Amino acid sequence: MKKIKSFVYLDVNKMYSISSQIFEGLTEYILSEKTVDKFVEYGVNVWGIDSSKEAVEIAKEAIAKTREFFISIGMPSRLSEINIDETHFDIMSEKAAKGGLKYGFVSLTKEDVKNIFKMAL
Repeated sequence: MKKIKSFVYLDVNKMYSISSQIFEGLTEYILSEKTVDKFVEYGVNVWGIDSSKEAVEIAKEAIAKTREFFISIGMPSRLSEINIDETHFDIMSEKAAKGGLKYGFVSLTKEDVKNIFKMAL
């Protein structure tokens, strides 16, 4: 039996925050000329990626290394790995976007969140 409430997935044996499962979809969705410098900073400072590489290359490598890290510690890295499909995306994206994502690092709407979930399947 599973239950979805906000950003927590529950099943009989485990409880997951779905942050690791949406990380790659989220970061790829928001990666742009406006945000690339933050990803470069993250990639160079956290993962030790060579700062002489192109900015977008560093950003994509940082995203990939983070996903690899999640996998290495046994965290599911896709929504499909924890049996979440598109069935509840409308309500999940509505709850996620309710009163808070407009003023984040990148302003996100309900539709943006739904697209991120789709990318994270």
